[in-house]
Amino acid sequence: MLTYNIRGGLGTQLLNLMAAYGDAFDKDNDIEKIVLNFFNYPKGLREINIDFISKIINTEIKIDTTDGTNKFPIFNQERIRTVHKFIDKIRKKMPVKNTDQQPSGRPIIHVRQIDRPLVSVQTYKNIVCHFPRSMVIGDDVEAVSRILSAGEGASLDTITSQYNNDSVEEWFMVYNSSVVIGGFSSYILSAALLNPNLSYHMLDRKSCQEGMITDNDWKCLDLFTELFDNIEWMEYEND
Repeated sequence: MLTYNIRGGLGTQLLNLMAAYGDAFDKDNDIEKIVLNFFNYPKGLREINIDFISKIINTEIKIDTTDGTNKFPIFNQERIRTVHKFIDKIRKKMPVKNTDQQPSGRPIIHVRQIDRPLVSVQTYKNIVCHFPRSMVIGDDVEAVSRILSAGEGASLDTITSQYNNDSVEEWFMVYNSSVVIGGFSSYILSAALLNPNLSYHMLDRKSCQEGMITDNDWKCLDLFTELFDNIEWMEYEND
């Protein structure tokens, strides 16, 4: 039985756990314990010194916490391939708690601005105009409000913004939806990997602001789109 270190917010914790399960299965073993590392997070962004794993999935794994900085990240091409190889077994080991929500039938546009503004507000505004029946969610109330202002006119009442300080509840909404559009987010990627019926349309590099993601991470994201049918690049040219 193996022990793995995990570090990060909600989506990153889930992705790291998938990487850990993949590694354990590849070694013909299983996970005994997860150690969540909570040391030295930037202050003032959001509260992430939380055991999100226990809030999202039903698990019997022992979970401890420490003030360390160790982690077992999924953003490694070999680990991504291993996760893909064992994804069915991983999903069985990570059953999501709240699966009874009914999809709204509308695409979700996910806005991430506070800690990694990968996609500009203007780009999101343009996307909203092309998807007038979308539900817009995000981590920045002010940014989402500015994006919704692009929908002024006949389509405004068909655009819904949902703010929720509880990112867990919002994650369940994403997990139970059918289509999500947005820049790269571990929050959305984790939901798409656990739910093969969720289509994640990830804005490609040309649609994003440079310098937010490393070249290695872009290569890893390319690999996700190659291996998983429900994750694909979305080309979007600003008007």
